[in-house]
Parts: sequence; structure tokens; C-alpha cells
Amino acid sequence: MTLATHSTSRRAGRRGSVLILVLFVSVVLGFLAVSMTYRSAMILRVSRQQAILAKLDAQADSVSAIAMSRLMENTDDFDHPAQPWHTHGPLAAEGWLDDWTAVGDQAATFVANYRITDEESKLHVLMASSESLRKLGMSDDQIACLFDYMGDGEYGRPGGATNSYYQSLSPPRRNKGAPLETLDELLAIKEFTPADYWGPRVSDSGTAPGWAELLTTAGSGMVNINTAPRVVLETLGLSDEGVGQIDAYRRFDAYSSGQLDNHAFRSYEDIKQLQGLSEADRAMLAGRVVFKSERFRIVVTVRHVPTGLTRRVDILVRRSGEKIDVLQRRWAL
Repeated sequence: MTLATHSTSRRAGRRGSVLILVLFVSVVLGFLAVSMTYRSAMILRVSRQQAILAKLDAQADSVSAIAMSRLMENTDDFDHPAQPWHTHGPLAAEGWLDDWTAVGDQAATFVANYRITDEESKLHVLMASSESLRKLGMSDDQIACLFDYMGDGEYGRPGGATNSYYQSLSPPRRNKGAPLETLDELLAIKEFTPADYWGPRVSDSGTAPGWAELLTTAGSGMVNINTAPRVVLETLGLSDEGVGQIDAYRRFDAYSSGQLDNHAFRSYEDIKQLQGLSEADRAMLAGRVVFKSERFRIVVTVRHVPTGLTRRVDILVRRSGEKIDVLQRRWAL
């Protein structure tokens, strides 16, 4: 090989190395460009999502304010499910916010709604007997697990669950060993599922409301005779005839005659005058029922239609005179 040929070969080798280096750098820069583009897109997506969530939070506050105002509109000396605080049309039809209203063929950007339930229409779980819980539809195993969860955790009831069960879970935990403070603590107890909690539950007679609709940890344990579901009335020790008479008296809908006032109990005198109640029924109700409640639960749901992002807020309030106090506010499941 001549010197010229050797020199030419070395130059070709260097050019090849440079070309490989250039290609490598190009590939790396390409990956960096794609990575930066992806990162920028992710940051933009997260920013948009955070903006939507912030708007959902603001709208949830607006909906809860509307719900509270509905509660305050009730100036009657009784509560009843036929009143506007409980029975209301879609918010979209009331013209509150443009975001909630469809325009022509354009769907609303957000869908908002709320539900108010009377906490005093429910059975107080901490003051209920096993028999009352059983009448409400709770199984013996659920009752045993409930009382075991609030107990010392060492000695269980048949069908219940002690600390050894909760320690076997992943992650392990212990029973509460104290009374429930909020009803959603039921979801931490063996035998209680989200489907049972929110409902409808599967029962022997078909379907039944979830525990969130029938039980409470709020209030004094008094039951509002105007708003309590029939199944809650049945836990009070009344006769079947007595429950039927109360249920029929307070029934009011679009086909009912007269005014709502004529279908609501306002005092114990109304109970005493109701035909069909036995003296034992009247005595059973004395000191156990109220006619206008203090505590209510507001569940607010707001959904961003294009993305499906949803906020659900659970608010416990106390109505006292001309004001409403928020006792608890938490994100709902």
C-alpha cells in the first residue's frame, strides 16, 4: 500500500467516525426534543386539569350555598320531604350559571346537582339496639362486626371480627375501639361494602336504601316523624298498624288533596289525635320524635362533561334559627 492510499483510508475512517458521531448526536437530540415535547404536553395537561378541578371546587361551593339557602327558606314549623329543600328540579333549569345551561345543540360544560337528607330522619347507629339494626336490614354478622369494631378488639362475637382479622389485612390495622364518629367509618368494618353503604342494597324483599340513607352518627337520637322512611319507623317499636297510619297521614304528592300542612305532624298533639294509633303507639312515640330537624346532610356533585372530572362533597350542617353552621365538610367517595 502506498502512502497516499494509506492517508486516504485514514481520512475515510475519520469521516465515518464523524458521521457516526453526528448520527448519534442527532438521535440523542431527537429523543430530547420528543421528551421535552411530551413533558410540555404533560405540564399543559396537568395545568388544564388543575384549572378544571379549581373550577369544580368553586362550583361545588356555589351549589352548597344554594342548598343551604333552600333549607333556610323553610319557615314552617315542620320538615317534610315534599318541601323544596328536599324536592327540587335540575339546577340547569333554574338559570344559576351559564356553565350549567345547554345552548342550542351545545351541551352544558358542567352538570351540577345536590341532595339534602334529614339526618334526624335516620336511626342513630350509636344508640340503636341489635334488634333495631336487624329490623333495618342489617345481618347478624354485620351487627357483630360493628360492635366488635367499637369494642376492645380482643373478644369478639360470633360472626364478628377482632384485631386478629384487621391485623391480617394489607396494610394491617386495628379496630377503632371507640364509638364511630362519622358514618363512613362503616366502610372500614368487615362485612360492610361501598355498595351496601351507598345503596341500593340487595335485600330479601328486593332492593333497599344504603346505610348512608338510613343511619347517622349525628344528633341526639330523636327521629323526625315527618321525614323518617317507613323502615326507620319500624325500628321504633310501633305496631304495624301504627306505622301504616303514620305513613298514610304524611303522604303527599301531586295527587294529594289539601295543603301540605294537613299531611305533617307539628306537635305531639297531632300524634295523639291521629286515628288508628293505639295508646301503646302514642306512648312509644312520646319523647322519641321531633317535627322539625336541626341536622342535615348535603351531598353536592359537580361534573365537567368534556373530561368526566367530578367533585363530590359531603357536608353536614346544623340549622339553628336564621343561620346554618357547617359541622363537617369532606370529599365524598
